[in-house]
Amino acid sequence: MGWFALVIAIFLEIAGTIAAKQSNGFTNLFASVLMICFYALSFTGLTIAMKTIEMSIAYPVWTGISILIVSVVGITLLHESVNSVKGLSLFFLTMGIVGLTASGQPHG
Repeated sequence: MGWFALVIAIFLEIAGTIAAKQSNGFTNLFASVLMICFYALSFTGLTIAMKTIEMSIAYPVWTGISILIVSVVGITLLHESVNSVKGLSLFFLTMGIVGLTASGQPHG
């Protein structure tokens, strides 16, 4: 249940971040309300996940995977800049997430 809740929380966080971009600095009311709802639900999912997943794993995995996916969305769909430093940083972030999830903590 913990990992399922964490995956849902990650996708809700990504949706919240995309809604934040679409809110255009809180000038788009609908996107702003969506952002608040998605973030609130995401934190709820993270809290549920931490009942069975250690905080030192759940939180970095939640933020790290969200960063990776939001970065890919920004680069591919929003045509944001990409360079070797950004690419290498995303690679190291991926390796950190893999290392944390493989650290031997029992799955919840």
